[in-house]
Amino acid sequence: MTPETDVTTGIGLISAGLAFALQQVIISLAGYIVILRGDTFTSETASPSAACAATWCGCGS
Repeated sequence: MTPETDVTTGIGLISAGLAFALQQVIISLAGYIVILRGDTFTSETASPSAACAATWCGCGS
């Protein structure tokens, strides 16, 4: 093996170990960004209006 191969293998193993160790942090950060940037939780979906709630339960006319 050449020294370049050893360095490349070492960097690959270190980065794989970091990715495994930090996977929950990375997933949490990605979810946080999705919630902030997307329309995942809007005021309409968080608290539907009374008319909309009445149609959901089947008691609206």
